[in-house]
Amino acid sequence: EGLLHPFNDLTLLETGEPLWVPKTQEVGFMTEDMLREQEEIFEKLGTSEDATKVRAQMQSAHLLSDMQAFKAANPHAILEDFVRWHSPRDWIPDNDNPNKGTLSQRMLEEGNLWQELWKSAQRIPAARQSPLFKCSLEGEKAFHYLEHLSVKDLFKMLLPTMFLIAYDTLVSHPVTKNIKQVASGLEMLMKELTKFPWNDIGSENVSCDGIIQMIRQNELLIGKAISLLRKLPKQYSLVEKLLEIPESQVSDGKERESVFELFSSVAPLNDSFPPPTTREFVLQTTCLRPTPVPAR
Repeated sequence: EGLLHPFNDLTLLETGEPLWVPKTQEVGFMTEDMLREQEEIFEKLGTSEDATKVRAQMQSAHLLSDMQAFKAANPHAILEDFVRWHSPRDWIPDNDNPNKGTLSQRMLEEGNLWQELWKSAQRIPAARQSPLFKCSLEGEKAFHYLEHLSVKDLFKMLLPTMFLIAYDTLVSHPVTKNIKQVASGLEMLMKELTKFPWNDIGSENVSCDGIIQMIRQNELLIGKAISLLRKLPKQYSLVEKLLEIPESQVSDGKERESVFELFSSVAPLNDSFPPPTTREFVLQTTCLRPTPVPAR
C-alpha cells in the first residue's frame, strides 16, 4: 500500500522484487510550545543510558513513520533495503552487483537505534498512520494558553510585531530605494530591532523609547525626502544634498531645469523666472599677507 514509484531500478535483496518508494508523511512541525515541552521532558529524564535511548526514540518519530510506510509498500523488505533508500551513505554496495553490499559500521553497531525501530515498525501506510503533527491538539493548547493570558502579557507578545509592521510600512515606500540617507536610517533601525531584548520587556532596565525615537526620526526624514522629490522630480542627487545641508549648489542640466520649473510654477502666468525678493552681494579680493610689526 502507499506506492509512489520504483527506486532507481533497485530490487529487494531477499526476493528480487522492485524496491518501491512509499508515500510518507510530511516532516512533523515543532511549535515553540512543543519544543519547550520536549526540553522539559529531556531535562527530567536525566543523563542515564536509558534516558538517552528514550530521547533518541522521541526524536525518531518521523524515522519510524517512514519505516512503517516503507514496510507497507515493500512487505518483503529488510532493514538493508530501507537503508539503501533512506540513507544511501550507510550502504556499501558491491562493485560487481549494485543489488549486493553491506551496511556501514554505524548501522552494524550493537544497540543501533535503526535496528530497534525496524523491529518495532509495523506495516502501516502513511494514510493510515497517526499524524506526526496533531493540528487539533496543538490548536486546543494554543486556545487554552490564550484564554489564560493576561492583557499585559498579550501586549508584550504583540509588541515586536507592532514595531516590525511600523518598520515594514516605512521600508515599503519607493523613496527608500532612491535616497541614501533614508536607506541608511532604516538599516540602522532594523539592526536595533534585531538586537533589542524583546523577552526582557517589562523590566526596569529595558525601554522602547530609543526605538520609538528612531522610528519618529526615520518617518520625518522620509517625509522630507517625499516632499523634496515632489518639488524636484527624479532629482535624487540634489535631494540627498539638500537633506544633508539646507543650502546646496545646483548643477547645470537636469537639476537647473528642475529648479527653474519649480520656481516658475510660483507665477504660472509669466513665462520668465519670477523676480527676486532679495539681493545678495559677494565681494571677493586678494589680500597680501600683512607685514608683521616688530615688537617694541
